[in-house]
Amino acid sequence: MKIVETNYGIANCIGNKYIEINRDLKKYPELYKEVLAHEKEHLESKGIFDFKIEFKNMLNFKKQFQLLMFSFKHPKSFRQMSPIYLTKKGWAIDSFLTSFYSIMLIGMLGVLIW
Repeated sequence: MKIVETNYGIANCIGNKYIEINRDLKKYPELYKEVLAHEKEHLESKGIFDFKIEFKNMLNFKKQFQLLMFSFKHPKSFRQMSPIYLTKKGWAIDSFLTSFYSIMLIGMLGVLIW
């Protein structure tokens, strides 16, 4: 497995080929290890199971808090919240965030219409 360090985002599994991870995470060894383990899970999964990995990750409140604090210290990591982003190899779409934001939008529209 290839790991490519970046100065933006937090981490992404690009296809089933490699992982991009923010080099600043190395300043936080425990968080780096957790984030890398999460991305490795994506490399090993197929299809819909990626959503299961993301939901499990969302419920790890300690890690989410640490990532939020990391993002405030390293503002370029907020790019991770975008469902469409540019990687070193080209454009990528985060299927989980795209689905998540779509569901939120539909829900908000439903509330406004109702």
